[in-house]
Formats: sequence, C-alpha cells, structure tokens
Amino acid sequence: LKKTHSSITPLTIPRIRSAYSSQKIQKGISSATSIRREILADGMTGRVADALPGAVFDLLSEAFARGMGPVDHHAMEDLILGILRRSSREEIAAWMDVEEGLENRIKEFAHKAAGLDDFLSQVKTRRYVLTRLQRILVHGLLNLTKQAFREMNSETGPAYLRILAFSEKAAPLLKRLGMTARVPVLTKAAHVNKLDDKVRRMFAYDCLATDLYGLATGSQELRQGDRDYTQSVSIL
Repeated sequence: LKKTHSSITPLTIPRIRSAYSSQKIQKGISSATSIRREILADGMTGRVADALPGAVFDLLSEAFARGMGPVDHHAMEDLILGILRRSSREEIAAWMDVEEGLENRIKEFAHKAAGLDDFLSQVKTRRYVLTRLQRILVHGLLNLTKQAFREMNSETGPAYLRILAFSEKAAPLLKRLGMTARVPVLTKAAHVNKLDDKVRRMFAYDCLATDLYGLATGSQELRQGDRDYTQSVSIL
C-alpha cells in the first residue's frame, strides 16, 4: 500500500470467542481446527452447520457427497510409510528440510511404527517439531530434494502464474496480466509445453501433487492421473 501510495487504510480485526488452535467447536465463530476435527470425526453435523456460513456448508456437503473429501494425512499413511520404508537413508537425507542425521531417526521409526500418528509421535522432538516433520513427509511424497529446490529457486524463482478460476468480469484484467506479467501466465496446463525445461520441471511438481492428492479421495474421477491437463479453468 505504501509503495503504490494507496488511499486504502488497513484495518486489523481482532480474533474473538475462539482461539486459533481451539479444539472445541461452538455455535457461531469456531476455530478451523475444531471444524476440521468435527467433520473428520462425525461428518457434516449440525454443529458444523452452526459454525459455517450457509453457502460454505452447502458447497462442502456437495463436494463430500461427490467423494472429493474430507481428506487428511491418514488417507495417505500407507503410501507415506511405504515410501519411507522403501527409501534409503541417503535418499531421505536428500529431501528438503532433512538435516543433521534426521534421516536415521526417520528410517528407524518408519519400520517400527504401525501408522502415521505413531511414526510422528516417535520421531518428534523439541528440535524436530510436528509441523516440520509433516512438511518433510510431503517433500518425500513429491521426492523434492534440497538440490532440486535450490536449482529451481536460484535459477528461476517462481517461473509462472497459474490461473485456476476467474470471473467473467475479470476477463479484461486477465488479458492485461498476460501482457504485463514478468512470468508466463498459464490458463491451460498444455501451455507449459511451449516453455523451457526449467519451467516444465517446476510445473511437474504441481501435477504430481494433484495426482497424489487425488489418490486420497473417494472420487473415481479425481483419482485419475494427469487431471491438471484435463480440468479446465473455472469461470465464475
């Protein structure tokens, strides 16, 4: 706002009633944590309806009825544990965020743990907190190594802008964005084939993430691969 000398005055809105990490769902304003826990445990209950705007509740209910969720890490725990057990210590050490011998601890408890929660509770320490371990598991799923990240980040940085949805009113803005953006603007995944190898390499991680996430859903449509190339941009 300062850089553009905007006349907009920012306003901070204090959080009320429910703490950020509160586990208890309540009518009105609830934490996202408590809402997710309720949905995963009991589905779209009346308590969830009381905690969400009506339009959001309807959209989620419709999506879940189509098998699009809900998804949490348990949906992929067999795949994750399989990758951990299959991977060598050297391969795990190469993943993003793994350092100072953490690969040994990961490898040891990947064989001892019967499930993902069990694995995380055993590997977790003061130094290696849960959120970091969860990130490492995602990096392992994608096989995102420190070297690959450094190469992509140092050589190109963000290499493209990808449009997932836009309103018809924004069509002129989208056209102007394509003319003025410093990186390619992708409205179709196929457009990436016209770009250089570095951009395609980065985009491949996006596509892999989509394909793996689809396997965690109950939707036969979403479980199919290469969905980035077959699903169109949403026009609102």
